[in-house]
Amino acid sequence: TRTHVAMGLPGNLLQVDLLQSLGASLATRSDTFTIRAYGETVGFDGNPGACLLEAVVQRLPSFVNDLDPAETAFKDLRLANQLFGRRFKVISLRWLKPHEG
Repeated sequence: TRTHVAMGLPGNLLQVDLLQSLGASLATRSDTFTIRAYGETVGFDGNPGACLLEAVVQRLPSFVNDLDPAETAFKDLRLANQLFGRRFKVISLRWLKPHEG
C-alpha cells in the first residue's frame, strides 16, 4: 500500500477529522421540516376566532411498523409500511402570535 505524502502534517485534512466534528449531528435518512396550520371558527355567540400553529417534525429512519428493519426493500415490507412509510416525531409544537403569521 502507498501512503499519502502529506499524511499527518498540519493542514492535511482527513475524513476522520471531519467525522469527529460532525458525527454527533449526523443521522441517516432523517429529515426535519416545519408545518404551519391555520384554523378558523365561529363561536356560539357569532364571534369569529382563528389560530395559527407551527410544528417541527422529523422523519425517522424506522418504519411505522418497526418489525421491518429500516433497510428493507419496498417489495418486502409489511402492508402498513408500504401504505404509511417512515415514522414521524413531533420535535416542537407552538401557537403562533398574530404578527408571526
